[in-house]
Amino acid sequence: MTANPWPVSIYGLLVAAFLLLPWLAQSFRTRSGSEPGERWIGLLLVAGACLLAFLRGWELIEASILLALSAAGRGLVPLAGAAAAALLFAPVTWWLRESGISQAQFLLFIGLCLGLAVLSRRAQFAVQDAGRPTLTMRTELILVGAMLVLGLGAGLLTGAANEHESVLRAWHHWGAYISPVSALLAGGVPFRDFPVQYGMGPTLLIAATCPMGCWTGLYGLTVAANALELAAFGWSLLLLTRRLDTPSRMLALAAQACAMLVWTGYPLDWGGAIMTPSVAGMRFLPLVLLLTLIITAEHGPRSPALPRRLAVSGHLLWFLGLAWSPENAFFASLLWWPYLALRRADMGARGRDAWLNLIRGGLTGLAAVVAGYAGLALLFRLIFGDWVRLSDFLLYLRNPPGAMPVNALGPIWFVAAILLLAARALSSAQPASGRRVLYACLLATLAALSYYLSRSHDNNLLNLLPFLLLVLIAAQALFPSQFVTGFVRAALVAVVAFSATISFHPWTIFPGSSGVAGLQVGPAALTMRFTPSLKLPQPLLAPDAAGAFDDLHARGIDAILLFDDRMLLPLGEPAASWTAVNNLANFIPLPDADIARYIRRSAAVYHRPGWIVLKRKDYGHWLALFQTAYGVTEERRYGSYSDYYLVPRDPL
Repeated sequence: MTANPWPVSIYGLLVAAFLLLPWLAQSFRTRSGSEPGERWIGLLLVAGACLLAFLRGWELIEASILLALSAAGRGLVPLAGAAAAALLFAPVTWWLRESGISQAQFLLFIGLCLGLAVLSRRAQFAVQDAGRPTLTMRTELILVGAMLVLGLGAGLLTGAANEHESVLRAWHHWGAYISPVSALLAGGVPFRDFPVQYGMGPTLLIAATCPMGCWTGLYGLTVAANALELAAFGWSLLLLTRRLDTPSRMLALAAQACAMLVWTGYPLDWGGAIMTPSVAGMRFLPLVLLLTLIITAEHGPRSPALPRRLAVSGHLLWFLGLAWSPENAFFASLLWWPYLALRRADMGARGRDAWLNLIRGGLTGLAAVVAGYAGLALLFRLIFGDWVRLSDFLLYLRNPPGAMPVNALGPIWFVAAILLLAARALSSAQPASGRRVLYACLLATLAALSYYLSRSHDNNLLNLLPFLLLVLIAAQALFPSQFVTGFVRAALVAVVAFSATISFHPWTIFPGSSGVAGLQVGPAALTMRFTPSLKLPQPLLAPDAAGAFDDLHARGIDAILLFDDRMLLPLGEPAASWTAVNNLANFIPLPDADIARYIRRSAAVYHRPGWIVLKRKDYGHWLALFQTAYGVTEERRYGSYSDYYLVPRDPL
């Protein structure tokens, strides 16, 4: 997935190791009668955390010390665990290297640490004597409902997103979803006439909302998906902590809410989780729902076999992932079929029989994927009249956007530490249900981690924090040593306390937008600026580009595309689209040969003329690509930009 083969190779080895770990651990225990040691893991994590802090120049050491003291609880061993977590978590705050931390933010951080210290000292993360749930089912459902409402409210209120860069970020990321929708509604065939970056699931859902406006529909779907994801994570966490003390459960819930609502909002320039749909529900919701179903099943009535109702629901959610996108097909298959294999193995199989269950499960999953895609391909043929080429279907897996060198001193080591603790916990001879829950959480996290490979900025590990917190809680339940408990407490406190260091914008009402009781609600204030114009109260783009758009709009021209550094898709009527190559953000990762092919397909399928506004110095080669299928009949210059009227050539 990346130019450098090492990250992919290491990831593949990790996935293989964790897939086989329950079976390998059982064989090891059968032969040796012992379990892997515990003390060396603590020593390794403390030494590694100190070395990382040294190599980073002891950045944020004061904050790390305060954090460790706040979360340590009682005793030196929990303090060592908390110190390791604090030092390993510090690199997660990558934005502080660029923006620093203000005095007010540091004071807020201190206040949060002191307040959380009171809660964390009472959070023992120990099973209560009675072993019964510490909250009633009604209370748990109320908490889940509150998280759903919180998620909806966080998306509906958009006043923090009015800052210049936040609007541009939303425009850029939303456009990547709208691009294939516009091409579809204009009459194109997916994959043949245009690429589908985020899969057919989101594309068809957005297209279904376009009668109310595609951009508004995307916004509504993003808000709903994010809120459902938050509620599903909250329910899973409540199940995982059901027998723990109430302070532990509240600390975990607070951290999970911050991970979803705050940390996914681009901390350097926070505008809310809706700014980037691809970092939360629109990408991960099918996976999260399947994981939630598994955790729910494991906390239901004890039964050797998975109840039929839950098994059918799981298969349906797996198929949803298959249909959602190629990426989600990998997510769901990596989680569902190995989990079923482990569940069968836990029904009494040992030794050779257990390994046969794994092989049988793998073959069953492979057959299901082939059969599922065969059915989807046939359905696609019936609807669109064409077959999908495998190379087109996997186009973005072959050409991932955003691949970067992994930061060797960054937050990847916090993730590695969690995986190490989880591996030790999964290797223990603990109750089968607990091992299966941790196994499912690990596989879901490893599946989501593939997202980081193709978009390997440190920030994209932050988007996986909700998964990592589930792994930590599930691992601590199987490996409840004092060191691990201190580590878990510090990680949870860090997620909440370091929220104070994020660059939040003051709440505003954009001029000309509607507000409710002084609050800006909904996407109108954002989408009204998704067209370059000098007439807006706060123009977003270069005056040359905005002037070109204003002149074309004055002539009654609407279907205009923009090719410059911002990589944006201007507002327009989707049905009037004249080319599928309509947004640089979708096409920059692709080879020129594929881009030219889609340009030629657009000229043949749509056969409509259209306008582009282009920055000549840096994007002139895009005009050359269009000229393989279009002729330029008009050109006007606006400083460093030009607009061109392109007319499709008649096919030879």
